[in-house]
Amino acid sequence: MKQSTFKLLVLILTLVIVIGGSVLLYRSFDDKVRPELSAVETAEGVAPNFSVLDESDGSYHLSDFRGQPVVLNFWSSRCGPCKQEMPYFQQAWETYGDKAEFMMVNLTDGYNDTYGSALRVIRENGYTFPVYFDTESDAAKAFEIGVMPVTVFIDADGKIASKHIGAITEAQLEKGIQSIVRD
Repeated sequence: MKQSTFKLLVLILTLVIVIGGSVLLYRSFDDKVRPELSAVETAEGVAPNFSVLDESDGSYHLSDFRGQPVVLNFWSSRCGPCKQEMPYFQQAWETYGDKAEFMMVNLTDGYNDTYGSALRVIRENGYTFPVYFDTESDAAKAFEIGVMPVTVFIDADGKIASKHIGAITEAQLEKGIQSIVRD
């Protein structure tokens, strides 16, 4: 076989591998950013349980809040869109904190995000909503978090009412809360 023919075959094979890999990666990414394709609900339609810590290292589970609507937000201190939406959550918590639980879950991996960096964002901005730390990636795995921010609205029965991927607007947050809060 001529050397030029061999190089052509290697080039074609490389292109096939790159294009095939790109298609697989796109499908995987697409599943994470399109809520209708994401498998966050269990077979019974109940939100998956997980464990997180509060600032005092107290352990909490999503199931601890069963019987109450939950606004669940996944964020990082290094995520610009996450920080942009936080004032909306603060206002919503001040308005609905007696009608729904708010779980602002920081994806605390100890490298990209730490307790210190997360608490700095919270304290510097005067936020008073409840903050939790996902130090073991338990919550992120349960909800298949691949991008941030993500907000999940869970009704009092523990069922996912809706999920918003990306920065949420004030109107979208209000609509999501209204879908789970009963007057």
